[in-house]
Amino acid sequence: MRDKPFRLLLLVCLMHKADIGAANGRTAAARYARDKGKHRLLYHFSVRQVRALPFGSPYNKTGQYAYNVIVGVLLILIFISSIPAIAAFIWFRLARYPFSTLRFSAALLAGAASFFPALLLQNFFRAGSGIFRLSGKWGLFAEIFIRIALTEELSRFLILLILFAVILRAAGKSIGKTANATGFVAGLGFAILESAVYGASSPGNALLRAFTAAPLHGACGSRVGDSVVLLREHPARGILRFLSAVAVHGVYNFMLNIPGRFPPIAAVLIVISALVSAIQVIRNEMKAP
Repeated sequence: MRDKPFRLLLLVCLMHKADIGAANGRTAAARYARDKGKHRLLYHFSVRQVRALPFGSPYNKTGQYAYNVIVGVLLILIFISSIPAIAAFIWFRLARYPFSTLRFSAALLAGAASFFPALLLQNFFRAGSGIFRLSGKWGLFAEIFIRIALTEELSRFLILLILFAVILRAAGKSIGKTANATGFVAGLGFAILESAVYGASSPGNALLRAFTAAPLHGACGSRVGDSVVLLREHPARGILRFLSAVAVHGVYNFMLNIPGRFPPIAAVLIVISALVSAIQVIRNEMKAP
């Protein structure tokens, strides 16, 4: 029973790796799925890979060693991906913000949970892209801004909406001045799982994503958290705040897909700008009477 979470994470990693293979045509199975439009094949291919691994057999030392290595690598990737969240926790404690450890943990777990609806939405858009495609195929804009940025921010919005409702019902307190901070932490929680999955597909990028993609998700999560609160009293402002998160996320990803030296630098500057803005908003929010 105790190894089921690791099997689930490993399955997600393999599905994501197969998805990358489909995009780049690296394997025969991936090319077949891409050419025939049978994305489901990748899922079953990944399931067979997981089932074929000799997990937990007391009579198979080689299989047990392989399993321990895989679990160890995943734990290392998760730890690396957690560095920004640990830094945020230390920041909140040193600044003595009115943000309890319980609320921090709840926001972090909620953000991590939002990874799975986003993954399902992205697979749905890819599998059913014939409904939405223009000129016979997805454009780069639709791929980046709709299938990636919009689905991830929408998933985060829905999970935060549920979390805020639970906090309001359980504690009887309005989210108020902690909305941006809660969204920020939730974004870091999302980044932990996403960075671990990307790291499993490309271990060399794990540390890089921890210091670029994680702050981006935190900054976008701050905007999404604010939009959840604003939507009730100021719907127009709430929608604009949400769309700003999608725009920042999309522009960052768009820059990473443009060849050359300067687009990646621009992407890093976008992350820094969005992060500084989010931190300033959180500081002002927490110091407000």
